[in-house]
Amino acid sequence: MTALWIILAIALVLTALNLLPVGVDAAYADDAFSLSARIGPFRLRLLPKPPDAKPKKEKPPKPKKEKPKKKSAPPDLKTILGLAKLGLQALDRFRQKLRVQRLRLVFVSGAQDPYDTALAFGYVNAALGALTPLAERVLRIDERDIQTGVDFQAGQPRIDARIVCTIRIGQIVVIALAFGVGFLKQKMHSKQARAARAKTAPATQERKVSNG
Repeated sequence: MTALWIILAIALVLTALNLLPVGVDAAYADDAFSLSARIGPFRLRLLPKPPDAKPKKEKPPKPKKEKPKKKSAPPDLKTILGLAKLGLQALDRFRQKLRVQRLRLVFVSGAQDPYDTALAFGYVNAALGALTPLAERVLRIDERDIQTGVDFQAGQPRIDARIVCTIRIGQIVVIALAFGVGFLKQKMHSKQARAARAKTAPATQERKVSNG
């Protein structure tokens, strides 16, 4: 009988956790990022840290040998668009059940070169044009404000974004599993494509040499 009560208590706790709404309030503006987590009626600010947070004691830095830093190439638009599309597809199974209370994105393209300014403006609009219909089908958006613009006098782009959304813990687990499986499939297909190109490259080079 005791074992039955334990099983019922565990099932009750798991059910309560599954139904507990959690949320995220993330914003980016003026090169500053803020992030808050919501658990039921409670709100916890994660970034930036509260002023009363005790700073960690800094240890004296140890002398390290300087190594040349390798600059990692930023992800291209195709990669970013693919990951965003993959995430929305993972959310598709909860169609219109995930609530976005507020979605704001203001992007003003700017760069040192006017050509780069126009190019970035076109990239962003192309990405929004591809992702917006999928997001509207998957999410229930209460308030939306999306604007794009161009400033040829600015030396860098200006981004003002914020998203406030809520979800249940049980949904997070399912979405994470779906996204993980899709991401692994995407990486596997990319690896196979690179291997296929690597195999065909020597043969192509040999044909060019023989024909030359």
